[in-house]
Amino acid sequence: MKKKISFPAVLSIAAAALIAMSSYVNNTLKNGIFIDNKGEPTLTSAGLTAEVKQGRSEISSADIKLFGIIPLKTVTAVQEQRPYLIPCGSPFGLKLLTDGVIVTDFGKVGEGGGDFELSPAGKAGLKAGDIITEVNGEKITSSKQLSELIAKSPDKATITYIRDGAAHTADIVPEADSQGNYKIGVWVRDSTAGIGTMTYYDSENKVFAGLGHAVCDIDTGEVLPLRKGEIVPATITEVKKGMSGVPGELGGSLMSNTVTGRIGINSERGLFGYSSLCPVSADPIPMAYAEEVKPGKAYILTTVSDCPPQKYEIEIESVDPFNRENKNMVIRVTDKELLNITGGIVQGMSGSPIIQDNMLVGAVTHVFVNEPERGYAIFAQNMYNEAEQLNSYSQRLRDAA
Repeated sequence: MKKKISFPAVLSIAAAALIAMSSYVNNTLKNGIFIDNKGEPTLTSAGLTAEVKQGRSEISSADIKLFGIIPLKTVTAVQEQRPYLIPCGSPFGLKLLTDGVIVTDFGKVGEGGGDFELSPAGKAGLKAGDIITEVNGEKITSSKQLSELIAKSPDKATITYIRDGAAHTADIVPEADSQGNYKIGVWVRDSTAGIGTMTYYDSENKVFAGLGHAVCDIDTGEVLPLRKGEIVPATITEVKKGMSGVPGELGGSLMSNTVTGRIGINSERGLFGYSSLCPVSADPIPMAYAEEVKPGKAYILTTVSDCPPQKYEIEIESVDPFNRENKNMVIRVTDKELLNITGGIVQGMSGSPIIQDNMLVGAVTHVFVNEPERGYAIFAQNMYNEAEQLNSYSQRLRDAA
């Protein structure tokens, strides 16, 4: 026997759907929509239409309607040249030097007791993840320099450090170890190296983008503050297949003596910098705006051997326009060949570009540890917007490269 749905219930469902769609419009389209090179609105979300007003001027407006009937909102409509980017999917080696040194742990200075109790820095209030930027007013650029300045300040060292984006100071009295060397009892890190995947190359601006997420300290999980960085060619030499609860990994080797680019930004949206060389031979394709990305079939470009990047099929399961950083999509690897080789998404694959309808829509960022065939991805537009910050100092990066 079929259950009847009452008319009030239908109205309630319709009202809930309307509220949800209004919330989507207010949050996702709060800055307006784009009009592409052909003069058409980029909005493609199901059920929504955009009626552009004031002709095709540089800045106009658009009435957003549900099913072309129910008015939801009037937004700004900006016509701009759609970016055309070269999707890469190629591995690269990265080397970062931090801006200051990041505290990773505390160590003993002297005998007896615990590490923290015998660490002058720990007793002064420093914590793992703090970034030491100055000692007695002198800027810190390496762990070696930190040790040298502490050794010169046996009575008191004034430490400036960053925590949660705010600067703090602490007066620390160093203590002598068994060899008579004065220390403050901290383990610090001033550099890191690894392998990632390049997402795209912007041939017009000579800018590259990769990873889709920040390079973080392996011990603290904090974003490494970038002082300077460089990229070098890399070759994939091994694959550790991912399994439920055990993330897989791409292993490779770096050609350390061949610098191909300079890193200018390390942020939640990825690594960005300048390079005069594109690592792949391919034509640029249009970038999709966030509102154009939709659930459905797509493919990624990635490298899991010493061969050039290959296409592998995926499914975009859902799209989250509310996340402004790097978890805008949930994706699933459906390609049998890739599943056989890697088990799904593995470490080192972050940054692999996602192509849908011949447009660059995003990049792989994270794997679900218990479901390695699934993971998160970032919108290409979010990465492109972050890369635009390079314009203010791109000449300095060009000169360095």
